[in-house]
Amino acid sequence: MGCIGLLLLGLFGIAPAVLGEAPLPPVPLSDQTTHSPNGIVNSTDGNVAGGDVCNDGNVCTNDSVNPSGGCTYSFNHNSCNDNNTCTTNDQCSSGLCRGTNINCNDNNVCTNDSCAPSSGCVHVNNSSFCDDGVFCNGTETCTGGVCSLSSGNPCPPNVICNEALRQCDPTNNGSVISYKAIKVNGVPLTPGTCNFAAAPSRCLTGNVNRPCSSDAECHVGTSFLTPNRCAGGTNINNVCASNAGCPGSTCVSVLGGDVIEAEIFLSRWATDFPGGVRSFQVRTDGSGFVGFDNGTTLPVGWCSPVNRIECTVAASCPASYPICSSSYGCTCAGHDPELGAYITTSRKDFLLHGFGGIFVVDTSSLAIRYLGLAETGAVQDIGFPRYLGSFVLQISGNACGAFVIGPVVEISSTRISDAASPPNHILPASQPLYVTVSDCSRQLLFCSPGHCHLDARIPHDRFDIQTKFNTNQVDLNFSESTLEPAGMVAADFEVSLVPMLSGDIVPGISSITPDALDAKKTTILFDRHIPQKRWTCILDKGSNKRCCVGSLPGDADTSRVSQPDDVFEIHDNLAGIVSPVLGIEKCDVDRSMRCTGADLLMLVDLLMGADAFNEVSGDSLQLCPTMRPPP
Repeated sequence: MGCIGLLLLGLFGIAPAVLGEAPLPPVPLSDQTTHSPNGIVNSTDGNVAGGDVCNDGNVCTNDSVNPSGGCTYSFNHNSCNDNNTCTTNDQCSSGLCRGTNINCNDNNVCTNDSCAPSSGCVHVNNSSFCDDGVFCNGTETCTGGVCSLSSGNPCPPNVICNEALRQCDPTNNGSVISYKAIKVNGVPLTPGTCNFAAAPSRCLTGNVNRPCSSDAECHVGTSFLTPNRCAGGTNINNVCASNAGCPGSTCVSVLGGDVIEAEIFLSRWATDFPGGVRSFQVRTDGSGFVGFDNGTTLPVGWCSPVNRIECTVAASCPASYPICSSSYGCTCAGHDPELGAYITTSRKDFLLHGFGGIFVVDTSSLAIRYLGLAETGAVQDIGFPRYLGSFVLQISGNACGAFVIGPVVEISSTRISDAASPPNHILPASQPLYVTVSDCSRQLLFCSPGHCHLDARIPHDRFDIQTKFNTNQVDLNFSESTLEPAGMVAADFEVSLVPMLSGDIVPGISSITPDALDAKKTTILFDRHIPQKRWTCILDKGSNKRCCVGSLPGDADTSRVSQPDDVFEIHDNLAGIVSPVLGIEKCDVDRSMRCTGADLLMLVDLLMGADAFNEVSGDSLQLCPTMRPPP
């Protein structure tokens, strides 16, 4: 068919295929569309009939058939996936799938941060200069992704490095004893790592560059233990609201009843002792530690009881404290103060490491005396603090406020000697341990009967076991008035039995009566007498402290076991051998209001189950619960 024929057919709307001619090849869709400024794509092909031919394969456009002919494509804002792991929250925009770049910054100056689209964040260790927050160990270089390689003491010989001022200080050349807390309730404040590949092994993190035998020695101590302060890291001693404010450390808040482990260090002795340190003696002064009850300081590992257990012979001591000391009561093997308590010399940062040592510990009046005597030689100051010993501070459960733990200011108790003869006695400056107990609201201070009071008397009338005589009330004494702001009600307390066994009935609170003469005192009356072989504890929810009183008939010697030994305890007390004499709750077994020979007979009847009594021989009671419940 000629060109003229095709033109005529076209004018009359007759398709070539009707006449047996093959159709023309389809025009590609991309060649038939135009984009309008408003994001609508219009096809210029009037022959498009719809269907899949309008699908452009782009999730970011909405595809449809234009009634007047062709396809229409409009942009959308659907969620999508750009197949790039370096973006997140992908969403369509202007016909394209776009995402927000993820943050690959690990806040570590010792890594170069980047992102690979196929795998995500990449952190490559570098060897940049960095700062571990400590001035006196020099400049640092990154190694292994950690700011740990220090250049050493930046100060010239015989010039002291002042960490507080972050400068070399030629006018401040005195020796310093530092007290650093390292644990609270057994939890390290800032743990570190020991690099055993170094010779000698040294801390890679924590106490950087200090000699170490284990990771446990590579921690960052703090001279502050105050609410909302960082224990270490780059923000050491800064005020904080949470651990997030203390990179590499812990935001510390101390409460009454907490247990703090602290270490003592000596530093900056080069000028005072150019020949090196040969011996030392440090006594910890707890006179600033005040509270409603005093706390206790003991050497680390000390296993004597905090509350003294009187004894006359070792057989009268419990198995956990098997040695009877005439001066200190029941104590433990290796921890008898009369024989001397020992501080480990195995630590590589111990001042006299490699020398023999004798250490005497005095635990009286919140004081600890460490005495180290080197047999030979002297230790040089090589630019970092050296370990002198450790102690544990048990904060009293009802403590509140600020305390300072430092050395006794007397030359006879704190001395450091060099190789000269006679010894050169110097009283070093001190960086004490500052402790602030955060909970200063109304506190439960003490109770009557006292916390852990254990009654050894019969729990009922001598002739009628149904008539109970065990106590059914406890007087609680608080730090503030119990009348403000709205008095105290039963919901402020919680009563429990320890141990709690099947069939036990916990006493309820019958009444709460403020003392007419003392607004800080309240009497709690139970609806039943306390049961025997149990601790009955009443918890003040406001201060999270409790008072526990117990009943164990026949336990005159406070061993927490009713046994024949108690008969001898009563006998010796009547004979004037026991010192101090037994309280009436221990010796007045028959509840006659006085201690007499009749109590011996009553105790024998109790142990044997004679007359109307149930046999109590062998009855026991577990350790008294702590005043502050464990977390």
